[in-house]
Amino acid sequence: MSGLKILICLFALITWGCSKDSDSSRSFSSIKLLDTSTDYLARTILTLPDGSVFMGCVGQEDEGNPGNYGTRPSLLAKYDGQSALEWVIELPPEVYVLWKCISLSNGHILAVGYDNERNSQMVGAVILDSEGTVLHTTSFFNQLSTSSSDGPRSTVDAIQIQDGRIILVIPNRITENGNAVLRVVSLDDQLFALEDINYENLDDLENRGMRQFSIEQDSNGDLLIAGTMIRTVGSENPFMGIIKLSSSLDVISSRAITSLSIPFPGPFEGNSRGEIASNIALDPIGYPVFVSSLRNPNDSLYEPLFNLRDQEFFMRAPQFELWNVNSNEVEAPIKQISGYPSNAIIQKLRSTSDGGYIMVGTCGVNDNQGIPSNYQLLIVKVDPSLNLQWLSFPRMQYATLGADIIESGGGYLVTGSQRFLGQTNKPFFLRINQSGIIE
Repeated sequence: MSGLKILICLFALITWGCSKDSDSSRSFSSIKLLDTSTDYLARTILTLPDGSVFMGCVGQEDEGNPGNYGTRPSLLAKYDGQSALEWVIELPPEVYVLWKCISLSNGHILAVGYDNERNSQMVGAVILDSEGTVLHTTSFFNQLSTSSSDGPRSTVDAIQIQDGRIILVIPNRITENGNAVLRVVSLDDQLFALEDINYENLDDLENRGMRQFSIEQDSNGDLLIAGTMIRTVGSENPFMGIIKLSSSLDVISSRAITSLSIPFPGPFEGNSRGEIASNIALDPIGYPVFVSSLRNPNDSLYEPLFNLRDQEFFMRAPQFELWNVNSNEVEAPIKQISGYPSNAIIQKLRSTSDGGYIMVGTCGVNDNQGIPSNYQLLIVKVDPSLNLQWLSFPRMQYATLGADIIESGGGYLVTGSQRFLGQTNKPFFLRINQSGIIE
């Protein structure tokens, strides 16, 4: 273990221990805070069979300021089965802007993101063992960069499918009118590229920009990809779409879910976009369920709640809807959840072992005049029929953003970021039980 790793671990352990002893609240002491000295945001969380927990974090930097960029590489923190911090490492430059970490079938960890060049166009992937040793790296050029006007939507998702291949889904701009299209890269377990395909002219998705993908594999081995779409560059009415590929990456079908549109005021440029990431999960039959946060078209407010480097949250998103789309039907709206705060944003949707679904996100907290003034963690659980089971707003000492959630040990692990009084953002994770109560 390097000296830097040891120093970081000792500092984080000492600081966390002090904060735990000084706080009598069980809720506060149950939060495992990574006490970074500068702004970091939680991006992803995973577990291994031995019970260890890994939290991936991205540094928050201003990519528009070249003089101050390049000093906050993404981090990976490991905790043991009792949630005690073991170590923190800096991830390699290939994944300087971390987007996703997943566990592989051999016990290794895959991290994907963009490299350390400002406004990078290099997608990177790294495989590490459970002790943080880098085993394999790769990177490749992508025409859609991680920043500039397209940056907030150029997310990368990854999955390991049943035959062991690693599949990356990436937005890529190759059309004459500048629209983003779907790019799928297939890698082996040593990150050698097997296939690299750009998908254009996908039925009713033809010539429509695609970004912010989420991917799952069904029991038949087919791949289901959800994404946020725009009809053309300059469009002010993004919508959701879904693409189904075979395990050999052939297109089976694609559909635009135009009624699940995401209207918003203002021009479609820069960071003024209002669409929120689509998320996909599979029901027990294998049909896709996906969630999107919608913006009230009559709401003239456009207040960025907080810019998460390559991702945006918004104060005003008055509803979110769950849709279950049967591939034999045109569109099948199932449920609109009620009982949540009017400005909720869902960040991650996952299916659960009971056949239901769990979601994590952020909701605004209004002051006594009804004006959004703060934000807090939001967790939503629905049953297999998409009926609301419970909403959870864990008591947090500071403003909180939800990032990711996974099922673990009969409950759930939740990761996010807290913004402290000094305006420094720090990653955390916590455990909640099946009723949404912090353990």
